Amino acid sequence: MSLTRKVLRFGKPLPLVKGIIDRLKTHETKPVRNVLLRTLADIYLSLYFLTDHPLYFQRIGFINMDKSWVDFIDYWNNIFWLLECVIDIYCDFIDLHHINVEINSAREALRGAAEAGDKPSHS
Repeated sequence: MSLTRKVLRFGKPLPLVKGIIDRLKTHETKPVRNVLLRTLADIYLSLYFLTDHPLYFQRIGFINMDKSWVDFIDYWNNIFWLLECVIDIYCDFIDLHHINVEINSAREALRGAAEAGDKPSHS
């Protein structure tokens, strides 16, 4: 990723934290599907961005870090990214499953209404 785009990511954790707070407030009044997993995914993404900042500063020469320390931060940076992606994909599959269930129940309700409308009344 270009260095300019990395600079634009410095503020990314702030909306994620606000999103976590908003999701938890919403969950108090109306249940949110996968609230724990989505919150974990946002935390991991925030940690990914926060561990990416020292790597960026090392790359541009703003700070000097030992190679082993850079490798350690880079390793955890990749772990946070992977965890966020896996959880996000899992939550998407769960959402798709629930959408499919809703579509099937709506289809069955329409079928039932159509069949009820086709039957002659016994009056």
